[in-house]
Amino acid sequence: SIHIDEPGYDRLVCLGDITWDNYQVETRMTLNNFTSNFAGLGFIHGWAGHTSDPPTGLSGQPFAGAPLGALAWYRVFGGINPERLEISNFIDDTEIRQKVDDSGFTLEPGKTYHFRSRTQTLSNGKVLYTLKAWEDGQPESAGGLIQALNDSVQPVGSLCVVTFFADFTVGPTTVIPIGNTPAS
Repeated sequence: SIHIDEPGYDRLVCLGDITWDNYQVETRMTLNNFTSNFAGLGFIHGWAGHTSDPPTGLSGQPFAGAPLGALAWYRVFGGINPERLEISNFIDDTEIRQKVDDSGFTLEPGKTYHFRSRTQTLSNGKVLYTLKAWEDGQPESAGGLIQALNDSVQPVGSLCVVTFFADFTVGPTTVIPIGNTPAS
């Protein structure tokens, strides 16, 4: 398992390479606590690394662009919105929330949760992103589930476990390939 020594900021642990598509990831995450009112933890699908667009600083470092297929995560949003599962993507560095879970599912510090997410290209070229989370020891049906369908700007790329101002432990993690499916 992986645990963050110094919580805060955003942290990524990436797997695979920039050609990955059609996969499912499952892991267990124990939330120790959120270190900010704006925080989250989950997965990035379709990560191709940072880019120099948009440029930052005089030398262009650090790179700030972050093309990705989807951010599938549990998000705390400073009391503005309820804590919830979300799937978002970014177009021209602007976040677009595609789907939110309104089931009331929430994470509690000190508890362990299963997180399962997948990215799947359909025969019509659209990408289906799925995120499911449930408490360890509880039935899978007791958790939250969301799906988002989009014309992804970045349908292939690495998988990253991401945390933003959250202290958590993750693992073990498994990633399996899945096939394309017909559009419905």
